[in-house]
Amino acid sequence: MKIIVQITTAILVLLAFAALHLPTFYAVELHVQGHRYALDDELERFSGFVPGNVFRMNFISMQRSVVRHPWVDDAFVVWDWPNELTLEIKERTPHALVSHGGTWLLVDEQGYRLPLPRNEPVPVLPIITAVDANDKGRLGRAAASLQAMPETLAERVSEYNGQRQLLVMEQGTIVRLGDLTDIERKYQVLAAILEDLESGPEEDTPIPRSIDLRSPTAPVVAFE
Repeated sequence: MKIIVQITTAILVLLAFAALHLPTFYAVELHVQGHRYALDDELERFSGFVPGNVFRMNFISMQRSVVRHPWVDDAFVVWDWPNELTLEIKERTPHALVSHGGTWLLVDEQGYRLPLPRNEPVPVLPIITAVDANDKGRLGRAAASLQAMPETLAERVSEYNGQRQLLVMEQGTIVRLGDLTDIERKYQVLAAILEDLESGPEEDTPIPRSIDLRSPTAPVVAFE
């Protein structure tokens, strides 16, 4: 029995030595995917990846380091036997723009301020106004309310005033939202109103001065 234990131990030691030293388990590259705005070299630098034996790498530490990147919401290291590593990125989604410190920043629904992308055009999004760009809570609530908006509607919104809870449409129409607790329904009503107004000949399409959705069951549309 003692000899069997010794042999087993020797085999395990040899296997461990082979795993830590054989070139078969040497990873030379970290593949990055799932991102759009963050840059590959930035993500790899944040991860702290250095080519080496996969058994000597701390995947948890790499993941925790990557989420310090402003664009990264979460990250996972996937090991494909024997030496292929992939960094899966869950990127933040911008829903608005905000002015801060003499520049523009993108904002996600959690209120995180994101730098403008360097490898992609700046997305066309509503601008949040009347909200302190340092107030993450209010900024997040404003962006979250815009997240609930259908994409086709968001493309037509120029501004979201967080203090007065109103939208400014691309043609100048003021949309009063009021309480945001029923915001999805209000957006549905707004989309239906705009579709109805635009159902006639293009040259006869009236442009409302304001649309009051504070009571979505009784919206008020006012013209000049």
